[in-house]
Amino acid sequence: MQRPSVVAIRATALDLLASATLELVMGTVIGRLDRGRENGRPHVLRRVIIVVLQELVAETASAMYWERRRLRAAVDQRLAAQQHAVKAAPQVPVPGQRQPSPAERGPRSYPANRSGVATPRH
Repeated sequence: MQRPSVVAIRATALDLLASATLELVMGTVIGRLDRGRENGRPHVLRRVIIVVLQELVAETASAMYWERRRLRAAVDQRLAAQQHAVKAAPQVPVPGQRQPSPAERGPRSYPANRSGVATPRH
């Protein structure tokens, strides 16, 4: 998965910002229409407008939810790919310490005891 370009990031951020702004504006308009004057007559047109705007708000919220979910899934996939790449990396063998040969020890070299001090054994 490639890194998104700056243009794609800006477009996504602009879409999210526009959706949130539109939802706030429509919520304000719905509130004003809903609290309008009541003079006893049925306001069919006002009720239709309120229902249409409420549906638009619901659709916008749904679109924002799915966009966030899609972005979250893309991030999760990228993290999983990186973790898989780390696990699949070759293991480097760690060398162990070898025992010195008798020629390297010399005549007065003794093996170390538990405390790490070389002492002659009889």
